[in-house]
Formats: sequence, structure tokens, C-alpha cells
Amino acid sequence: MKNRRFFLPYFGVVLVTHEMRFAKSVASKVIFLAEKGIYEQGTPEQVFDHPSKVLTQRFLYRSRMFEKELDGASLDLYALSSQMRTFLLRYEHGSRQVKLIPTLCDELIYPVFHNAESPARSAGVRLLCSETSPNHTLLISFRGLSGDPLAEPYLDELNLKLLNSFAQFIFSRKKEGGWEVCIHL
Repeated sequence: MKNRRFFLPYFGVVLVTHEMRFAKSVASKVIFLAEKGIYEQGTPEQVFDHPSKVLTQRFLYRSRMFEKELDGASLDLYALSSQMRTFLLRYEHGSRQVKLIPTLCDELIYPVFHNAESPARSAGVRLLCSETSPNHTLLISFRGLSGDPLAEPYLDELNLKLLNSFAQFIFSRKKEGGWEVCIHL
């Protein structure tokens, strides 16, 4: 009897699903389709843990993302603080992040919107809750600002010390039409 070798062809599997945990656990490559084509692709770690594009982030974080538009003329920080705390309590129970929300509103959002020299006209708030860790990310996009919201005349040294004492890291960057503040809680 001759020594026979059997060659099994390699079959790749294409799986279409909205079950992200399952896809992350079985996939070797992830392709996110949007806008009539491939919108973002990469390894499961790249796409699920560090999505780089907005539509991917919105899709992945849809149930774990709080979004709110703020208008300087009708800003209600008490309502915002309450809504953010309620949202965070779905993921954390008595965590320091929940306690940090009023401090963020008082020490960052209020001074930027109520600055006498150059107040923000509007802002977008996006709170992304991690599925795998107790750390969350807060992004605040202040529109119409000419200067850094983490510097004078918006914040003083005491404001910054309070924010830095609660956050793992905080930074700001200039964006088109304003500034964005990123806070890792």
C-alpha cells in the first residue's frame, strides 16, 4: 500500500453577524461595512478595541454610549449630570466615575460655557463605557472656541488639579471649528 497523503483544502468562512462578542472571539479578520462598502477593517483587536472611524464607534458602542448635544443658551448642568449618572449606573455601581460626573460639569463644562471673554456656543458630549474594564472615556467637543478649554481663561490651576485628580488622563486637541477634550475615567 502506497503512502497516501490527503490534502484538505483550506476553507475560509465569511460570517455576517451583529453579535459582536461572538465575532470578536472567532474572527481572525473583521470587516465593518458601511457607506456602501468596506468602511473599516483589521484584526478583532484593532476594530473592536480601538475603532478609528466614527460610524464603527457608534455601531460598536451603540448600547454603551451616551450622547448629548449642549446649547450654551439653554444649558442645564443639573439635568446633564443626572442623565450621565443614570447612564453610568447601568455599568458601574457606586463607582468613582459616577461620583466624578458632577465635578466634570462644575469644573470643566460650566467654566467653558460661562467664560466672559469667549464662551462656547455649543458642545457635543459622548461618554463611551467599556465592556471589559471599569474605565470609560468622555469626549467633549466644544464648538466655537478660539482657545484651549483646559487653559486660561477657561480653567485655572485649581480646576485642572481637581480634574487631574479624578481622571486617569485628560488632554485637549484643536479640531475643526473648536476644541475637543478627552478624559479617560
